[in-house]
Amino acid sequence: MISSKKIYDRIGLAGDKVLSWLHPMAYPGRGGAGLPPVFMIALPKSGSIYIQRTLRRTLRVPVQHVGSRGMSGSSFDHPSLVRFEQGNAVCREHLQPNAFLISMLAAYNVRRIVLHIRDPRAAIVSWTRHMESI
Repeated sequence: MISSKKIYDRIGLAGDKVLSWLHPMAYPGRGGAGLPPVFMIALPKSGSIYIQRTLRRTLRVPVQHVGSRGMSGSSFDHPSLVRFEQGNAVCREHLQPNAFLISMLAAYNVRRIVLHIRDPRAAIVSWTRHMESI
């Protein structure tokens, strides 16, 4: 008779084999699969951090910031852009979507941009409450 510990060990080994087989399909950002970079421009206080974290966790890719900090930044960090253009990364920035931004990202082979917007009135209310809490 096989002990229950041996049964659990065998089930565990089989489960590990199945999970290792499914892992590349479930998390395509790991294991050499090349995902295109995900670039998101968002309003402050629009829920974009939640979306960024969800994408990062789901795709199992790192967050790569390429822009300057602040709400009106329009400059880029060259080494970060070089890393970002290779793919398997998520970026969320508060940048102004203008011709300069589009041309810079196109120069680094970033072809698609997600523009995440929220009703500006709701964003202002959220920003006001955020500032009150500081």
